[in-house]
Amino acid sequence: TLDEYDDIMSNIRDSMEKMGEKNSMIEIANKNNLKLLQELEKVISQLDISHAHQLALTETDLNSVRGLQMAKDAAKSLQTAMNVDIDPALLRLSAVQDQRKRFDKWKAKFSNTISRYLNNLFIHLGNDLGETSHRDELKLPKHNHHRELLAYLELMHWMKMMDTHAYEALSKVYTSSLSKVYERDIRNFFDQAKWIVNRNHASDEANTSVSSKSKVQ
Repeated sequence: TLDEYDDIMSNIRDSMEKMGEKNSMIEIANKNNLKLLQELEKVISQLDISHAHQLALTETDLNSVRGLQMAKDAAKSLQTAMNVDIDPALLRLSAVQDQRKRFDKWKAKFSNTISRYLNNLFIHLGNDLGETSHRDELKLPKHNHHRELLAYLELMHWMKMMDTHAYEALSKVYTSSLSKVYERDIRNFFDQAKWIVNRNHASDEANTSVSSKSKVQ
């Protein structure tokens, strides 16, 4: 009987040890699941772009103050999400890869919109005559180009960081357009100076001629 009891107690002891090991494994699994959940939530928050910012990237409005500010905020949000540091193991997740593909698509569309808008703006500014002065005043025209372009400074910086090729193309258009403005202003300035000098010279000659005739008489 004692032997039977001893066998029973031995079986109970083995069962308790197995249950202890099982509970320990369950606790470890729960901790791992919690860590995984926290890591996934972190990645989701890092790769998430609000619906408002998505609209600003795909349906960009740069003709209003509010639309321009929304575009700037959306550009920052996209840049932050695309440059986030993600564990290489998580990069293999299909959901992460799909989201990064969406980023590339939004970036390309947004970059094209910004490039087209600023390209047209630079060309327009290059054709601006500025505030013309009076014919007799010798001074360069006044332009508000740089003050007007300050509103797009953040977008140009974004282009420089996110789309180097488009940024360099825009820089060339900007340089050529503004160079045309200054070249035209300086050429007109010297033409105006030449006209004033010739006019004064002709006036002096006329005055000298009248004075000589007066002396002869």
